Amino acid sequence: MISVKEIVGNVHQDEFLSEQRDSHEKKGTLETVCISSEESNRSRLRKKTNKDTDLGIIIDRPSGLHDGDVLVYNKNQMIVIEFEQQRTLVLDFSTVESNYDQMLAAVEFGHYIGNKHWDLQRNEEKIYIPAVEKEQRQIEQVVEESPDGVSITTKTIDSEMFNTNKKHSHKDTNHQK
Repeated sequence: MISVKEIVGNVHQDEFLSEQRDSHEKKGTLETVCISSEESNRSRLRKKTNKDTDLGIIIDRPSGLHDGDVLVYNKNQMIVIEFEQQRTLVLDFSTVESNYDQMLAAVEFGHYIGNKHWDLQRNEEKIYIPAVEKEQRQIEQVVEESPDGVSITTKTIDSEMFNTNKKHSHKDTNHQK
């Protein structure tokens, strides 16, 4: 097992490492380890690469692990993190009327999603929610609870979208500005 205690860098942010990734890929010495957004927040993780190299990842960094992070780099081997793909519900609010009743419905919908403890990300007028195992039932629940006019589709995306690396707590009850 290879013990990883620090990140070398990131192939998406470092041109040299990006070039080295391409070089290792051509030589057949590039390995990838696929992680989920939940795993990216863990400080200790045991995984196998696509070539069965056993890794013990022990990294305590607040920002977590990211797609493209280089765990191992030398002339004979390079190991890079890839995020797994995630089935996602996409809710498009662009056609929802902007009125008081719809605003209340949106607040109630947000409360519903929060009570389910589903992750949620927003990008302009779209909301993304990771699909759960019982996806059809989840879709039915979202259709039932969402404001009128919301269109709902599914899409497979890179799960790093949900890697916020923010710890959520209910300890602070004073949410004033």
